[in-house]
Amino acid sequence: MSQVFSKVLCALDLGPNSGSCLAFAHRLAQGEGKLILFHAVPMPVEALGQPVLGEPLAGAEHDAREGLKRLAADASLKDVEIAVAIGDPASEIVRAAREHDCDLIAIASHGRTGIGHLLLGSVAERVIRESSVPVVTIKSTHKGHPIAASSILI
Repeated sequence: MSQVFSKVLCALDLGPNSGSCLAFAHRLAQGEGKLILFHAVPMPVEALGQPVLGEPLAGAEHDAREGLKRLAADASLKDVEIAVAIGDPASEIVRAAREHDCDLIAIASHGRTGIGHLLLGSVAERVIRESSVPVVTIKSTHKGHPIAASSILI
C-alpha cells in the first residue's frame, strides 16, 4: 500500500491534548511519511494601545522547541522534525505547511463554543479555512480517553 501522506505537519499547542494529537498524526505519517512537529508562539497583544512587554518572548521559542522535543521523546519518536515560529498561530501553521511542502495538517480542536469561542476564536477553524492542503482535526480528549473515529473531521 502506498503512503497517502508524505509529509504531515502536526500543529501542537503544548497543552494537555498534544499527546493525543501527536499519536494520531504519527499514525498518519507511518511508513515512508515525514512528521513535522510545529508550535506557534503567539505574539503579545496590545493593552490600551500599549504593547505588552516582549521580554517573555525571549525564551518562548526555546521553551516551545524543548516542549516539542519532550513530547517526541515521551512518544518514543526519533525521526521527527521540530519547527517553531512566532506570530499568529493560524497564519503560522498554514505558512509552515506551505514552507515544508506538507500534504496534511493535523491539529487538535478544543471544541470551544459560546463566549469562549467568541473571545478566543478557533485556530483550527481558521486553519481549515485558510489551508490549501487537507486538515484533520482531533477533538480534545478527556482524561486520556483514546481518540474515537467520531472525533475526527476531515
